[in-house]
Amino acid sequence: MPTATNEVVQAGPGLLALHPRPQAAGFNQERGWRWQPLLSARDVASAEYRGAVGALVAQFEPPGHSGLRALFTPSDAAFYRQEQMKGWLRQVARRMRDGAMLAEGGSEFFTVFEHQPVRLGARVVNLGRGDATNLTVLLTVVEQQHSAAVYRHRQEVVLPPGGQTVVEAVWNPTNWPAGGCTVAAQLLAGGRVVDELFHELNCWQPPLAPAFVEARDGGLWQAGQPWKAQG
Repeated sequence: MPTATNEVVQAGPGLLALHPRPQAAGFNQERGWRWQPLLSARDVASAEYRGAVGALVAQFEPPGHSGLRALFTPSDAAFYRQEQMKGWLRQVARRMRDGAMLAEGGSEFFTVFEHQPVRLGARVVNLGRGDATNLTVLLTVVEQQHSAAVYRHRQEVVLPPGGQTVVEAVWNPTNWPAGGCTVAAQLLAGGRVVDELFHELNCWQPPLAPAFVEARDGGLWQAGQPWKAQG
């Protein structure tokens, strides 16, 4: 997908946002589709995020196998005649024609124990009409505190039309970064990044002296106080 930018185009009133869906970050999530926001709406005064008004939807399993659709909600034709919008639409159309993309990518879990091996991977599909060659999948784990890569795996792939493949690796952290990590799955074509996914990866350490919830006197208690799951 086109790399996110801070460029701005003007839109008229009455915009409708697309219903948000789970995106493609993570590995072995068994999603049959990918929903990728392409265009975000923000408040003019506060820059507060209001929703996605453009998205790419890819279908990998029946019904609609190998379907690829770009959706945009603005209904004013003048919106699409803006030079920046025309450029963005050309980028999206070129990526849809090329067809090679990440169906998913990242780590299998988003939180792990301190000495737990981390399974990383990416599923790559070719929804185009020709062979997808000269492709590289790059899996990277970056320490958030110092922005330093602590693990990297690279693998070349070639896909026929309608084909897909899975790239996997296992990272065995010896010292878990204090500030957590970011996992990046990138697809390169001819050495240039054409698709990428990111998500956080954190370590959970159980407390040395956990405070358990107790059941007594007809209720639930923790640290001498009533404990309620809701309210």
